[in-house]
Amino acid sequence: MKKYLLIACTVLAVTVYSSVELSGNKTKAAEEPAVESQIVETASGRLIQIRNPQSLKELVDHSPLIVKGEIVKAENVQEEVQLIEGTPERTAVDAQGGKSTHIRSGTNYTISVTDVIKGQLEDKEIILFIREDEINLRPELKISDELIFNLAFSEPIGRYIDVHPVAGYLKVNADNKVIPMFDSTKEFANLKNEAYDEVKRKIKDIE
Repeated sequence: MKKYLLIACTVLAVTVYSSVELSGNKTKAAEEPAVESQIVETASGRLIQIRNPQSLKELVDHSPLIVKGEIVKAENVQEEVQLIEGTPERTAVDAQGGKSTHIRSGTNYTISVTDVIKGQLEDKEIILFIREDEINLRPELKISDELIFNLAFSEPIGRYIDVHPVAGYLKVNADNKVIPMFDSTKEFANLKNEAYDEVKRKIKDIE
């Protein structure tokens, strides 16, 4: 069976997914610098091309919503959803006369928002959704963890998703110091152990 690069996140140029056959893209992806692009395999065997941010500005520019918040709940969910017409998945199912729905499995993380750094938000709690077969690409997320979340709202899912599986998360420890989960560039690495207020100022200066 041929493997395809599938769209897992619907936002931005920071994370890029393509529905082209992998065999035609291996050489091109390999020629790109590792910090810019990498191909990773999900738990289900899907291959995904991820483009990493080169700077904090690039991450902020592609994050419609940036908040500081605490994870207060994690719930595994399975939902039957309609396959979108025109997608490779729907075309394949229609050709075989199969059911035009599939089960979307993942985890809903309820985030209690304590600070809105970028964007507009009225709710004090929001839900971040991560697909089951992609959860291993993220840092470990636990109840009571406090982080800076870089998010976008997904209309098809009806919940928030991260804009990058690693760079989208900056942990805030008990001393209010920031620990970036992504440190592949000097700028991100230099954020380590900076005060939250200082990191917030840097983000707001970019807006």
